Amino acid sequence: SNSLSSDFIHRLIIKLETSPLSCDLLLTLFDSALKSYRRSSICEPFPTDFYDQREKDFSKAEFFLSLIHSVDDFRQTKNLESLPFRSLYLLDWIVCGFDIRQTTLEKFSLHWPVGVKRLAGYLPNHVFEIFPSDQQQQKFELLSRFSEFDSIF
Repeated sequence: SNSLSSDFIHRLIIKLETSPLSCDLLLTLFDSALKSYRRSSICEPFPTDFYDQREKDFSKAEFFLSLIHSVDDFRQTKNLESLPFRSLYLLDWIVCGFDIRQTTLEKFSLHWPVGVKRLAGYLPNHVFEIFPSDQQQQKFELLSRFSEFDSIF
């Protein structure tokens, strides 16, 4: 394999080894989003490799995601290399593209419907936010700069 693909595989293995629980949670969340009746609005952003023309190809994403059975299975190079490229791309897009951070309930209390505070026994014990990874944020900022140039011309 060439150096780009070995760097790609190495980056994935590091992420899977250092953050297996967050990787598993991200994969589970994306899988659930793909199966939701609201998937067209929930799956935003969506990996560019899984568009058919201008439409999101949810069934293709579901198929290639289904080939990733467990994070634990893919913490070795040989197992990762056995995946089809599109599954690898999707795995990378999900686990290296986003970060999960635990936050407090209070941060979201302004958005709660009236009466929720009375149901304190039903509030979650843990609240997480999902952010674009630093790498994704840099790509977004770079693309934003290019689109500003485009609008000048």
